[in-house]
Amino acid sequence: MSLKTAINFIKSKFFWKNILIALCIFLFLFILSLFMLRFITHHGEEVVVPDLRGLYVEEAEVLLQNSDISFEVVDSVYLRSKGKGEITEQTPMPDTKVKKGRKIYVTINSKCKKQVTVPEMRNVSYRQAKATLEALGFNVEITYKPAEYNNLTLDIKHDGTSLEAGTHLDDGATILLVVGQSNNGDQVNIPSLIGFTYNEALNLINGNNFVLGIADFDVQPTNEAEKNLYLVYEQTPSAYELCQTGKRIDLKLSRDTKKQPKKTTKHDEFF
Repeated sequence: MSLKTAINFIKSKFFWKNILIALCIFLFLFILSLFMLRFITHHGEEVVVPDLRGLYVEEAEVLLQNSDISFEVVDSVYLRSKGKGEITEQTPMPDTKVKKGRKIYVTINSKCKKQVTVPEMRNVSYRQAKATLEALGFNVEITYKPAEYNNLTLDIKHDGTSLEAGTHLDDGATILLVVGQSNNGDQVNIPSLIGFTYNEALNLINGNNFVLGIADFDVQPTNEAEKNLYLVYEQTPSAYELCQTGKRIDLKLSRDTKKQPKKTTKHDEFF
C-alpha cells in the first residue's frame, strides 16, 4: 500500500467509524468491569463488628444469625477466670467496620481443664512447698502433725489420698499439706509393728502420732493394693522404745514369712 493510499484510508469515514465503535466497546467493558467489581467486593457496603468476647459460642451464633457476617473458631486457650467455651479474643476487634460477608475469627476458652503435674514436695520446708504448689495453680490447705522437725512437709494429699510425685490434677485443685510440728511433751513407747501388714502398721504409726519414714519392700509392689500383702519383719526404732511423738519409724517388709523373727506375732501386746 502506497503512502497516498494509507493517508486516504485514515481520512476515510470507514476508518473513523471503526475507531469510534472500538472506543465505545472499550468504555462499555470498562464501566461493566467497575460495576461487577463493586458488586463482587460489596464496595461501600460495610457493617460494624459486634463484641463477641465474653459470649459463649452458642450465644454468638444467635447474635450473628441474621447479620451479614459470620464467625469461625480458630484457637483455644485455658483461662481459669473464664467459663468453658467462652470467647476470649476476636479478630477483627469490636466496632471495626468490615465488608458484608466477612468472617470474625475467635479464640475460645478450653472446655477441658488444664492438667498440672504434682511435684515431689515431701521433706521440704512448708514455705517452699506452699509457694511451689500455688505457683503451679493449686489451692493449698495446711494440717499439722507431731513430728521431729518443725514445718517440714510430711505428706501431700488430695481428697484424703496421698499423692505420688507425677500425679496429674486439674488446675485449681485443692492440695492438703501435712506439715510437721515438733512436740516437746511427754514421750511414748514405739508400738510393735512386726508381723503386721503395711496398712495395719501405717494405721498404728499414725494412730500413735508417729510418722512413717522409709517403707523398704524387699520386692517392690506393682501397685498400692499389693502393698498390703507384705508383712513387717523389721522396724527402726525398735518396739517399746521410748520416743517423742512425731518420731519417724522405718519399716522393712516382705511377703516371705521366713523373714519374720521367731516368737514374734502380730498380736504382741503393746503397752
